[in-house]
Amino acid sequence: MRKAEAQLIKTMGKRHTYDSSTCDGYASYYRWNWTIENSTYCENGDKYDWSQASLSDVLSYYQENMLTETECRELSRMEPWRSVWNSGKKTGGLFWKTFS
Repeated sequence: MRKAEAQLIKTMGKRHTYDSSTCDGYASYYRWNWTIENSTYCENGDKYDWSQASLSDVLSYYQENMLTETECRELSRMEPWRSVWNSGKKTGGLFWKTFS
């Protein structure tokens, strides 16, 4: 199963290699830039001044440090998330959402 997952990741990597060169990739990149630029604030409540930092560096850092699906699944089975999930089942809700 792990071998198949590794092959899928490799295949998806090849498939999406040139995404940034497409219209959708370009639009996605600038959508992320706009979102970050317009929703980032300093601790005092002022909008962050992006003239001192590069948004592309922020996006690169984000991409490099994203958790994989496997890592997310592993974390969800560990404490404290396991307890949070189990208590949500008992109370009927989790993160301000109710289970139906």
